[in-house]
Parts: sequence; C-alpha cells; structure tokens
Amino acid sequence: MIPDRVKRKPRGGETPRQVLHGEYMERATDTTDYLSTPASKDSEESLLGSILMEPTLLAAEVISRVEPKDFQTRKYGWVWEAFLALQSNGTAIDQLTVQEYLERQSHLEEVGGFSELIRLTTVVPTPYHAPDYASTVIEMAERRLMKRYAQRLSVRADELDRPLDESILPAIEALQKTRALVKPLSLQRFRVYSAADALAPREPMAYVIERLLTAGSVSLLVGDGGSGKTFALLDMAVCVAIGKDWIDFETNQTPVLIVDEESGRARMAERLSRTLAGHLGDEKTPVFYVSLANINLYQPDDANMLHLTIKKHGAGLVIIDALADVMPGGDENAVRDVQPVFIQLRKIADDTNAAIIVIHHANKSGGFRGSTAMKGAVDLMLLMEAEDGLLSFRSEKARDIEPITFGARTNHIDSRFYLSSSELKPKPIAVVKSEKHVLQHLEAYGDSDTTEIMTTAEICSGNAARQAVYRLVDEGLVHRKNDGGKGKVAIYGLTERGEEVVESKL
Repeated sequence: MIPDRVKRKPRGGETPRQVLHGEYMERATDTTDYLSTPASKDSEESLLGSILMEPTLLAAEVISRVEPKDFQTRKYGWVWEAFLALQSNGTAIDQLTVQEYLERQSHLEEVGGFSELIRLTTVVPTPYHAPDYASTVIEMAERRLMKRYAQRLSVRADELDRPLDESILPAIEALQKTRALVKPLSLQRFRVYSAADALAPREPMAYVIERLLTAGSVSLLVGDGGSGKTFALLDMAVCVAIGKDWIDFETNQTPVLIVDEESGRARMAERLSRTLAGHLGDEKTPVFYVSLANINLYQPDDANMLHLTIKKHGAGLVIIDALADVMPGGDENAVRDVQPVFIQLRKIADDTNAAIIVIHHANKSGGFRGSTAMKGAVDLMLLMEAEDGLLSFRSEKARDIEPITFGARTNHIDSRFYLSSSELKPKPIAVVKSEKHVLQHLEAYGDSDTTEIMTTAEICSGNAARQAVYRLVDEGLVHRKNDGGKGKVAIYGLTERGEEVVESKL
C-alpha cells in the first residue's frame, strides 16, 4: 500500500504537475531509478547532450517545464539539476562546470565521471531538436506519474470511511490539470518549413460559419453597450450547435462553449433558454457555458483550463463575453497589455481548431475601443450597430474572407428569441466641406490623383482634401482605380454609391 501523505497547498510558482510530484510521489532516497516504465533513455541522454553542446538551447520555456524528477534515470536528473543551478548563478554550462558542480554535490562518481559527460555529447543526433527531446522526457514522466497516481487511486477507492470528494475526485481533477500541460514544447514555433511544404496538397479552409468564421480563427464583435451583442452571439451559438443557418449563413454543426463573464448564471440561463426555444433546441443541444469563472488570460493556469475545457467538450465555436473581463487590470489602450491576451487566444484557437469570437465594446465614435493591436491580432473584426430592432454588421477587418456587411432583425416573441435576415437600411451620410470638395472634383474632372484633388481645393485646405479622400474610400464613396505598387501614383474615382450621393446631396 502506498502510504498517505499530508496534502499540501501549492507553493508560489508551482505548476499542478509539481504539486502532484510533491504530494503524491514518494521521492527515492537512494540512487535507484523511478518507476521503470514508460521511459525514453535515448531522449533523456539526447536532451542532456544537446544542452552540453549548445547551452543556449536551455531556453526559458524548457527551464520552466522540465524538472530533475522528470528523468527516469536518477543520475540524469542530477545532471539536469546541475544545469539549472549553473544557469541560475549565471555560470557558463560546459562539461567542466557541470563536473565541478556534481563533484561538490558528491554525485560525480555515481553519474559516471567526466567521461560520461563527454559521452552524452556523442549520442545526440542534432542538438537543435532539444525541445522535442524535452517534450518526450516530460511525456514519459507524466505517464509514470499517472501509473503511480492510479495505484494511489486504487487504494483510496477501497477506503470506505473516507468521503469520495475528499479522496478520488480531487485526484481526478488534479490529474486532468496535469494532462493539460503535456504538449510539445518546440518547438513547433521555430520549425523551418520549405517550398515543398508550401506546395504540398492542403485541405481547403474549414468554416464554422460559411463566408464568416473559419476554424482556428480569433475574431472580435464590437458594439455599443446594450446593443444586443450577447443575444446576437447566443443566436449564433444555438444555430451552430444545431447545424442550421445563422441569418443567411450556412453553418457546420459543432459543439459550442460560451464563456460568460458578464451576465451571471441566472441571466445567462434565461437568455440561452429563450434562444434555444427560438430555434426549437432542447436539452441535448451541444451548447455549454461557464459563468463568472473569473478567467484571467494573463494567468497560464487559466489559459490551460480554458484550453482543456474546449478540448473536453469538442467545441468548434467559443464565445467569450467580454474582452475586458478576461484581462483584469490590463489597459485596453496599451499594446503590452493587449498582446499577451491575444497571443494566448491565438495559441488556443490554433491547437483546438476552434473559432473564438470575443465580445468587445465600442468607443464613442462607434469604432473599437482600445489599442490598434486588437485589430492587428484578430482575423475578423465585426462592428455591430442596433436601431429599432435592426442589427447591422460590417467587417472592419477580414483576413480570410471577403469584406462583408449584412443585417438582421431581432425577434422577441413570448419566451423565445431569434434573429432573422433583414436588408440593411442605407446609412445617412453627412458630408463635410473637404469631402464635398473631393466628390465635386471627381464629378467635374473625372478620375484624379491626390495632388490634382488638392490643387483645386477652395472651400478647404489641400491637406484636408487629401485626408477626405481616405475617409471617402473607407465609406465606400470613392475607390482606387489603378493597381498599387511601389512608385505608382494612386488614381481615385467615384463609386456608384458616390455618384448617387453627388446627385442627391451636392
């Protein structure tokens, strides 16, 4: 029987895996190996040899993940311990410094002496695969831990005098957290691909919602507070979970996970039940949600738990409400605060192949609030406006799809809610003096470059006319008529809508 140990709380900076090692694994006091299988002696030797050959490969990501206990062979764990100690002290790592450290710890003879350190450098296929060797070492350690853990669970299952929630359930939860950490280190992020890789046959881009959301993407839905953003995405969630069209878009059926950090459990349940009723969904509809979990994407453990939850439920669509709530204390206007959140979301989307869409609030002018790093980080940014039960959607950024605008009508009928397709109302256009000059110039002189437009300006300055050209392009009244390219002068002309505005307003 494996003896009980006093359960302890994580110390500062400990990972769930380190806690499990400390709480449930009896550390050997002699030089014997840990549980013998599973293990990969070749990977352990290659990892050590790689670091001895190229100490710079001992990157922070590897240091934080690999521990001396992860080595099945005790003496190799001592060598790794030497690496960590030397690096912590700012001492160069080589065979001599490692030898001296092991000697001071009275481990050199048991390791095999200086000749063993030399031998380790001769068995390495290539040191630049060190992260992959590290991943294998970690995986084998986790598998041995699972075996040890299974033994303990077996014993605890027979302890009928101990409540179930005090023994087995915490163990299973801790084991799930451990498994979430077992993923490649490498080390894929620095893998070099070739032209042959680029030309290899690829699967066509997968859509969760055709012409709108691609699998493995990160998107933002931006709108005013109280405009109905949450209801709009709940409608999307139910349609995707059922596999029916969302407004006028075909969907590919997949489970959906909603991360609610704003509504609260009671309000979210009420809103979701109304939306399910609106689409004839039932209790078997694969829509899952967490509410007020206080997820903080600055915390690796929270990001890992989100990742694990998506995987567990097979969610192909993830809705997060709202951005500000999952970056507590962060400044939306600061790149340094915004980027880490979207890096985490990008990693999760890439690994799970889920489409992640985050609700965000608009600023006073109707655009997105905060740093422009948000726009750069997402694949799709949808701006949503609401007026008299009509919703209008416009893509502010579209990386993998064509720019798009579409409308929907909200339907609240008894205890049911759903969106239906609606034509967009033409948006009233207010033309300022500089924009009026540009439109009048293009009507009178035809297609022109900015210099020509600026030189005829009388009711505004030349610089104001140049800026007006760019605004009118964004509004769809003016467009570039020639192809771009270095050294090419841009030529602008009126669009059909621009011609209509000229006829009606000017």
